[in-house]
Amino acid sequence: IQVQCTQCHNHPFNDWKQDQFYEFNAFFRQALRRDHRKYDPQSGRMVDDYSELLNQFNVPADVSFENRQAIKRVAYPKYGGQEIDPDPQINRRAEFARLVTEGDDLQLARAMVNRLWGHFFGYGFTRPVDDMGPHNSPSHPELLERLAQEFVKSGYKPKELIRWITNSEAYHLTSRFGPSNEIDNPAAGETPLFSHLYVKMMTAEQLYDSLIIATDAHKSGQSNWARAEDQRQEWLQQFVSTFGTDENDEATTFNGSIPQALMMMNGPLVENAISISQGSFLHSVLADKTSPTEKVQRLYLAALSRRPVRTELNAASQLIRQYPNPFNGYQDLFWALLNSNEFVLVH
Repeated sequence: IQVQCTQCHNHPFNDWKQDQFYEFNAFFRQALRRDHRKYDPQSGRMVDDYSELLNQFNVPADVSFENRQAIKRVAYPKYGGQEIDPDPQINRRAEFARLVTEGDDLQLARAMVNRLWGHFFGYGFTRPVDDMGPHNSPSHPELLERLAQEFVKSGYKPKELIRWITNSEAYHLTSRFGPSNEIDNPAAGETPLFSHLYVKMMTAEQLYDSLIIATDAHKSGQSNWARAEDQRQEWLQQFVSTFGTDENDEATTFNGSIPQALMMMNGPLVENAISISQGSFLHSVLADKTSPTEKVQRLYLAALSRRPVRTELNAASQLIRQYPNPFNGYQDLFWALLNSNEFVLVH
């Protein structure tokens, strides 16, 4: 449930009030974020290394705030009408975890189901996925309720929920449109019916790892494992900053931005991915004493997890024959496969 507006006033749509926001906020006053920095020899500056979450006790339980009439109010840790002991030595986040998982309240379970369903399908049962409530009815209430109930019975085990979702008939449907599902297009604002798999872009990490696994780009020309791993981490940070969204969440559509296109077309990672230097996948393919057809098939299997159809095989053969050095033809073919929608998109 989106509750940010209740920091200043009662929610206009759901049943959350301003005092509930601060009662909720009071559970987290003991949480302390501690940042750690390290020296970066390349820039000569101190940079962020990592952060840790600590518990600081002896923090008062009360939280002060002003309502819309500028009247000073005080809130204490309270959830679902239940208050907890305000003793500063009590771990309030642990108490909050107990409150949201006990009894017949399925709110946490519904939220977890909605988010994981949205993770695998690209769309949850509500839009947006983090705004559930009476003002935003789910598209499939019976399914949401059944999954939430079973999730609670399992002891809130995410692996069980993931198993149910990925074993569902909906998850195994094709992404192709047809007469039976041509009106099911959530990207156009329609309610998702889950009659087919919705095409979506991989996350930055998924796309990066797919490139690494398919091409062994980080091993190309590297002398040892440590240097290869350093190269992998450096590229991963570049990918996350280029493909991440402003909110640092998952991108569900390929927006075709210029930085994304340039990185996939001629970035250092893709350049190494199609390199014929020793250690790369393409080097191993070209070094094998196999026929040109078998080489093309290996490139298709590595990039797209399938063999080329006859028309694709003929086109690839014609492309390679155009080059005085056939190695350049294989490089261009591999580059085209890695930049294709079939590689970049989850379909």
